[in-house]
Amino acid sequence: MHKIISVLIIAALIGCSSSRQKNAVDPEKGNYQISQLRESLSIDPHNPETYLELGRHYLLQEDTLKALAVLDSALLFRPDYVEALFLKGEVLFEKGLNTAAYKAFLILLDTDGSPAWSDRIAEIIGMKHPVRQITTGQFDSANPAYDPAGSRIVFQSNRNQNWDIFAMDLTSGEMAQMTSSPLHDESPVFVDESGILFTRQQSSDGRRRDIYLIDSNLNSEKPLVVHPADDWYPAPIPGGGSLLFVSDRNINGNSHTKIMKYDFHAEQVLPILVRDIDYGSPGIESPGDRFLFTARSEDHFALFDAHLNGKNVSRLSTRNIDFGAPKYSPAGKKIVFFSKVSKNYDLYELDLGTEQLTKLTANDGRNLSPSYSPDGTKVVFYSNRTGRYQIHELDLSQTYSRADLMNRMRATIADAEFD
Repeated sequence: MHKIISVLIIAALIGCSSSRQKNAVDPEKGNYQISQLRESLSIDPHNPETYLELGRHYLLQEDTLKALAVLDSALLFRPDYVEALFLKGEVLFEKGLNTAAYKAFLILLDTDGSPAWSDRIAEIIGMKHPVRQITTGQFDSANPAYDPAGSRIVFQSNRNQNWDIFAMDLTSGEMAQMTSSPLHDESPVFVDESGILFTRQQSSDGRRRDIYLIDSNLNSEKPLVVHPADDWYPAPIPGGGSLLFVSDRNINGNSHTKIMKYDFHAEQVLPILVRDIDYGSPGIESPGDRFLFTARSEDHFALFDAHLNGKNVSRLSTRNIDFGAPKYSPAGKKIVFFSKVSKNYDLYELDLGTEQLTKLTANDGRNLSPSYSPDGTKVVFYSNRTGRYQIHELDLSQTYSRADLMNRMRATIADAEFD
């Protein structure tokens, strides 16, 4: 079953990317600046500011070992040098040395209790907002999405040996099974309060999927998009008249994945984005007339948007990272997505106006397929942080205090040292 989860990750068009945003550096200029700083240290070998600046230049050259060494020198001469402690913690965390990073951050926060530092640290390590686990059990649950009211979620689960669709009331925890098929049902999403789109695998030995619609009021389901090709990732367009989806159907010899549109009333499929490039992960702006999507750009899947007719395409971010399953916030000013920016699949939020990137999660599990609640205050996703893949909810309206942040880092250190 974990193999199937891996397939779902690949289907969301996500891969590996570099851990640090790289700026173009003139090697000769960088070497000259480093030699000047080292000459300064030969004259004044106890200057922590010079060591910090030298560490920054080593990082520009991606020499993290030398950077960490000179940062330690800065801290040797000024143990409470918060700028050096912060940079050391940031580098250690990016290298996956979380326990050592937390120790540096704890010294910093013990030294300087200003909210600015705790906010920056919380965003780097993904401990800014509380997370609660929604589903439990010795089975997997995946790909959650909210209903239009934000009171229920729909998701897929293999508690009956294969993937079926379930809905859950977030207040009572009451759960209802929406499909029961010997084939895998995946990727559910609400069209309205009673309509749920999902994909159904059409053979037990292949990945060809068709798109179905559940009417929970009538307790019925029907196929919408049926084709010999693989059609998946349905994304309803507000108003209920159509949906976008991803397809590998061959059009004029083009075998790349495409974004297509299905019209409910005309029962017709139309091409939206069809070029010699792989497209994926459509996310609809609501309200609005545009949609997000990913497209392969060199070694990563970049973030774009376009008009719902496929025209006026624009790239939304210059960051060279993968954007997995991107979703607009209700106000359309931010997106949430998952990516392997460092060593792990985590959730990120990107401000489209400033391109500020905020890390929302950070643990050893995979954190995948996020979606905003209708009011934008919460994000539902799935993760194997507790062993099996389960549904979790992150509360953007709540933030950890400095004391909470420090206690969580101390607890993580204690757990790691106990193991």
